Amino acid sequence: MKIKLLFFILFLFSIQFLQAQSGLIRHYQLNGNANESISGINGTINGGVIACSDESSTASSAMEFNGTDAFIDIPISGIVNLNEYTYSICLKLTDPIPSSTAWSILSIGNSNKDQVVYLSNGGPSGQNGFGFGSYNISSISADDIYKRTLPSVDQWYHLTAVRTKKSIKLFIDDIYIDSMDVTDSIAGYDSSPMARIGSRSGTSWGVQFFKGHIEDLKIFNRALNFDEI
Repeated sequence: MKIKLLFFILFLFSIQFLQAQSGLIRHYQLNGNANESISGINGTINGGVIACSDESSTASSAMEFNGTDAFIDIPISGIVNLNEYTYSICLKLTDPIPSSTAWSILSIGNSNKDQVVYLSNGGPSGQNGFGFGSYNISSISADDIYKRTLPSVDQWYHLTAVRTKKSIKLFIDDIYIDSMDVTDSIAGYDSSPMARIGSRSGTSWGVQFFKGHIEDLKIFNRALNFDEI
């Protein structure tokens, strides 16, 4: 009886794992490089991005961004024009973010519209904390949610940003933070979109270089539900 129960529990865990990986279209482990492990759509390192230790103190298992000129370009094929998606990323700050500043963690889009995960300390729109902004094709401003408190330095965080055709949601360390209805079901990426880790894709808001460590970026072409996060 105990063996049957054990197999049943293992079966449930395997189903949950497969569901969580369904729709995973990009996975950048950032373990010392910008290689992509799903289909080999590798990124390109720019500026001061170097290998560093990850959350488990394993050497060359994350990437450090210098906050000055460091970012990773990732190819846009398959990750633009998604109206429903999930971004998952792990990071830590190596220095406090200065006041009146925003740092972009992941941005997909261009100068006037993008989908962005960021950290702000009274940045362009006055937000504080980790945030998630989603421009829509019909709006001139983003639907925007954020933590409202600043993160600690030298502490790892897991951010998950989820967009459906009806709403956006933000999770930190698998804990629900906030949500809001979107203005339009169609997400806005602007013309000639780019995708960048560690800086903003466009120039209208400034480049917003991130300073800290980043690892394990996942992009899903669907919205994960609460049980999958």
